[in-house]
Amino acid sequence: AALEAAPEAVGVTTHVAFWDEQGARHYVEYHGPRIDSPEPDRRFSRALALMAADYRYFDPMYSLYRRSALERTQLERMTLYADFALTSEISLLGPFTHVPELLTHRTRPLHNAGTWIHKMAPAGHPPLPYPPLDLFRHHVQMIRDTPLPLSSKAACLGASVNFCTTHAYRRSIEPLRGKLSASLRKMGVPLDAIKRSLGVGGGEP
Repeated sequence: AALEAAPEAVGVTTHVAFWDEQGARHYVEYHGPRIDSPEPDRRFSRALALMAADYRYFDPMYSLYRRSALERTQLERMTLYADFALTSEISLLGPFTHVPELLTHRTRPLHNAGTWIHKMAPAGHPPLPYPPLDLFRHHVQMIRDTPLPLSSKAACLGASVNFCTTHAYRRSIEPLRGKLSASLRKMGVPLDAIKRSLGVGGGEP
């Protein structure tokens, strides 16, 4: 119904809740700017900003896309961030519309990037390239092949550089951060309460 009401939209999103193994819900309703600009480079930048800011804001794979739009993409590539790549590509084709209701539920991701690369690699094939550099390579290809003015392509490329370098930095400190968090929790430090008081993880992209 949302897509029928917005014929220009290539996809529709909803609020999404994640559930961990203990049955706790991880949920934040994001009501800020979404991927609805008429300008392709602004949609591309907004898609990356949402995916980078907080995994609870926007789940690209648990959205609904028009078949006609998907047929104009490379679909899922053989990369760890296949959902990010597809969402980036489809954002260049048209705006998204949004249903501000909680209609999506899924398991919270539990593994780090290295574990996912091992689990997703097809048997008998070389391991998947390590993100986010592989995602940047896909971004360059899709930006190059999209009929946009040079200024818009430059804006998209800049957004991709910012997104991928941010993720590369996060991946470099993720193991240490995880060990530190586990140690602090064992010591009884209320990390979740501290994060909420500081507004960490809840800022707008």
